[in-house]
Amino acid sequence: MRFKLAGAIVAGLLLTAVSAAPADAATNTITVGSVTLTDRVLVMVPITVVCDPLQGPDFDSTVVVTVTQASGKAVATGQVINETVPTPLFTCDSVTQNNLVIDVLPNPGSPPFHGGKAIVQASFGIFSFASGLDEGGSTTVAVSIRG
Repeated sequence: MRFKLAGAIVAGLLLTAVSAAPADAATNTITVGSVTLTDRVLVMVPITVVCDPLQGPDFDSTVVVTVTQASGKAVATGQVINETVPTPLFTCDSVTQNNLVIDVLPNPGSPPFHGGKAIVQASFGIFSFASGLDEGGSTTVAVSIRG
């Protein structure tokens, strides 16, 4: 009986804490889709970004995608930084799913990629020149590269 009562109290506290979150809570998210490999060189990383609106007409937007994969006794790595000014890469209205495919090549001196397990780190940022405000999101996921 005590355990049921304690569980009910904890559940009530959690529901109260969740319902107390502000209505304008950030929806900035970035997700990674199915990753594919072409010719052991080009890793295509589909991402989806959902971002909150920022005030002002001009924005700086950035996407960074890094792929890291064990390759024998070495580690294959590649990174892309995609930045646009003043036209943003995204429509930021808290609803639109902005779909991009980021092409990642191995860094100089890195071994080539191959099919199999890898880690993808993806992040985005938006900066409003008018308001001086910025926002963003990031994720790190284990993926299986299809080649």
